[in-house]
Amino acid sequence: MRHLRLALASLLLAILAAACTDPILEAPPELISAPLEGQPEETIEDHIRALNAERAEVRIEGSAVYYTGVINIGSAYNFLSIVRDAETAIDTLIINSSGGITTSARRIGRWVHEHGVAVIVENLCFSSCANYIFTAAPKKIIRDGAYVGWHGSEQQLRYVTPPIVVNGEIIERGGCRTDEEISVIGPGLDTADEEAFLEQIGVSVDALLYGLMPGRCEHYYTAGVAGWSFSIQHMAQFGIDNVTYEGAEYPAPHRSGLPPIILYDLDGGLHRLFGAQPVDR
Repeated sequence: MRHLRLALASLLLAILAAACTDPILEAPPELISAPLEGQPEETIEDHIRALNAERAEVRIEGSAVYYTGVINIGSAYNFLSIVRDAETAIDTLIINSSGGITTSARRIGRWVHEHGVAVIVENLCFSSCANYIFTAAPKKIIRDGAYVGWHGSEQQLRYVTPPIVVNGEIIERGGCRTDEEISVIGPGLDTADEEAFLEQIGVSVDALLYGLMPGRCEHYYTAGVAGWSFSIQHMAQFGIDNVTYEGAEYPAPHRSGLPPIILYDLDGGLHRLFGAQPVDR
């Protein structure tokens, strides 16, 4: 449950961050509720401010740069400053991140793509890390026992309703839109930068939205998972190619400390749940 709450909070922050690149974002008034009696007001901006205050660890060893932690505006600028001033040309990014601010992840992803830097996932690359950094690399390596996970993008509001937030807490996860709603609704946010980025790196947004699409959305929302992944072979169908997994089976059946995910089979076979018993979904 803790992993699920963290993933949902990351998803909400990504939704709000999509429309603006300023360090402190203005949340829609309807998402800001009255404070509890006797308590100071706490808004979505407060949570984003806290997320931006946390900095990822960034260090260089030889020709590799290590990035460990949340992705936000401060961390992205720190990362870009460090690699710019590196005495040795950087050819590898070794990353471990649960995600964060979408625009910040794309800043790092553009640098990765433009400099032809390989990305190695040491433990976890989830959410905006998977969307915009892993996908951007010309060469991608997933360490044994690690995995890459998706759970939506800036365009997800065409398929799902946003979470309901009270006092900064997600009290309702949101839900799947009907076919009629999907036929008439737009993405709901300014998604031009994401669309341009994905076109630049040659990756289909369908990978980022797969579990939220009709026919899968209800199953995904009731599975109690934080996101989804694909086999290495199936990643390539979305343009996520040149991926190597260093273990025997991806994802590894035992991933201590990592949030549960669905492994979607694009050939119509069994969708496996990791973190729960495999079931036919």
